Amino acid sequence: MKYISLASVPLFAFGTLLTIGCTVSDSKPLADIDSDLWAKICDKATDANDAETYECDGFTIEIEARTADQAAADCVTGSDITWGGDCTFGDWVECNDWEPADYCVAEDPPAACTRLAECATAGAGA
Repeated sequence: MKYISLASVPLFAFGTLLTIGCTVSDSKPLADIDSDLWAKICDKATDANDAETYECDGFTIEIEARTADQAAADCVTGSDITWGGDCTFGDWVECNDWEPADYCVAEDPPAACTRLAECATAGAGA
C-alpha cells in the first residue's frame, strides 16, 4: 500500500478494491459510514508494501514500507473526517484505487478525488 496525501484527502493506492464492494454499496454516503465500518473497510482495502524510491529530474520520492497493520491504521486515521456534501463510498473507491502512471510526472487525479476534497472541506466545520 502506498499512502499518498492530496488536497487534505487521504489517498491510499492499492491493488484492488473488489473485496470491499460486497460489503458496502457504492451509493452509500461517506457521512453514513461509522468508525467501526471504516475499520473493516481499511482492513480489507490495504496491504503491506515494500519501500519504493522514484528518482525524478532533480528530486527523489520515497515511499516507506508498511506492514498490513500499519497500512490499515493509516487508512482508519485518514478516514477520520467529518464528511459533508454528497460524496459516496463509490467516490472513495474510485479515488483510492487511482495511482499515477508515473510518480515523476504531475497528472490530474480522477474527478472523484476532487469531489472528496470538496466533501472533506464542506464537513470541516461540522
